[in-house]
Amino acid sequence: MYDKLKRHYDFASWQGVTTLPLHLLLWHYRPRGTELHDWEIGSIRVLTLPHTPRFLPSMWRQPGGSRKNSLRLDTYECDSREAAHETLIHLLGEFSAPVMRRLIDTGFGDISFGGRDLSAVLFARANLVFLMAKAGRTPLTVTTLARELDHDLITRPTPATMHHVEPAPVACAISGPSSLIDLDTTASRGTLAQPYRTDAVVAPQHKLFSQNCELCAEEDLIRAVPLKAGQQEVEIYTLESAGGWERRDVTIEDVKQ
Repeated sequence: MYDKLKRHYDFASWQGVTTLPLHLLLWHYRPRGTELHDWEIGSIRVLTLPHTPRFLPSMWRQPGGSRKNSLRLDTYECDSREAAHETLIHLLGEFSAPVMRRLIDTGFGDISFGGRDLSAVLFARANLVFLMAKAGRTPLTVTTLARELDHDLITRPTPATMHHVEPAPVACAISGPSSLIDLDTTASRGTLAQPYRTDAVVAPQHKLFSQNCELCAEEDLIRAVPLKAGQQEVEIYTLESAGGWERRDVTIEDVKQ
């Protein structure tokens, strides 16, 4: 079945591709409720099952607005960009008919698909996959909202949202083709209370950027695969309990003799 789907959607032409000039991984991701202008989270759940992407279905609303104008946002957190693209093709197969078409130059996602009236889009960015769709009766084109969400994903935290942290680079010496990064040792430990649900306590979320390392997750460790010889840098941003971002840099150095 999926071989047929992959041929129909020309999977081979976009498998593993990125539109970014660097490598990005988002880990323990959870929408904060501030990503979409003039929208807020009404409800969100976190569903985790063995051997499946972490799944976060959420419903959004406009403050003071009618339930007729609501938005569905399903988030799938995968271990890598390649795994996200496999998840995307599986989700395309869940539609009762091939109603989704490839979208080009949308300004969101590494790869994106949309329905005819663009009231629903399905896209992958880094290791995440999103289904964004109108959930109320009011007509809604979601492409602008998808661009807002994607911009938040790929943007480094600004100084205004950063906690001051004294430089504390962590060196990872490797003797093989890759290095494992323990996020608990490169960022402050703790839990994060979400601002829109005060009783929800979850693990801190991380944004990782690297110019020359491919990034993927292995359980609670991050594997960094250098794509060039020499020292390589990984920037790690962690969202802390007070709501600000903390930065730690990891230097990966090949020590093979």
